[in-house]
Amino acid sequence: DLAFGLPVLVLVDGKSASAAEIVAAALQDRARAVVIGTSSFGKGSVQTVIKLPNDGEITLTWSKLVAPSGYMLHGLGVRPAICTSGLKDGAEEAIKAVMANRSKTKEVVTAWRKPEIPDEDVRNKLRQSCPSQRRRNNLETEIARRLINDQALYAQALNLSAPTHEARYKQGATLPASPRTPLTGGPRTVWFALRETPDGPQTRDTDHGKTEFHID
Repeated sequence: DLAFGLPVLVLVDGKSASAAEIVAAALQDRARAVVIGTSSFGKGSVQTVIKLPNDGEITLTWSKLVAPSGYMLHGLGVRPAICTSGLKDGAEEAIKAVMANRSKTKEVVTAWRKPEIPDEDVRNKLRQSCPSQRRRNNLETEIARRLINDQALYAQALNLSAPTHEARYKQGATLPASPRTPLTGGPRTVWFALRETPDGPQTRDTDHGKTEFHID
């Protein structure tokens, strides 16, 4: 654990895409971070532009990005445990509202983690549970600071995404639990604001002859 067991908060919004979503999904599915914000962009595929002999071009999608818990990121994105869509109150009020509806959050997160959701209408309905937005104030940052400074509250927030905490290998086998260093108090903090969209994620071939990106 590079953070030595310190609490980790990840801030996402509608502009968090690609590599940012991979990191957020990996930390959330491994029960290593609380994701705060709105649904991410949902960019979960890799394309290559192939030039044709007649000077035309074809865009080939050759890779799909898969979260540790088995769901496809493309068209769905990452669902924050603490959703801030449409919230105008302060950090304390926002946290109280989320905790008061924790059963609904867990229900949505469980549905979100199905290995494959081919129905676009279903994906859109899920995303509307926490619509994508751009961050325009410091609400998410203030929520993160409150959670960092309250270990018990952080643990409760981490439990909101408990249905995701079962990462799998590519054929559905359950991964062994990762060793975790006990959380420590004090002023040190670790959290990330993910907005970048770097290109070129690594991939590997599956047994079925197609290439997929998996996070182990």
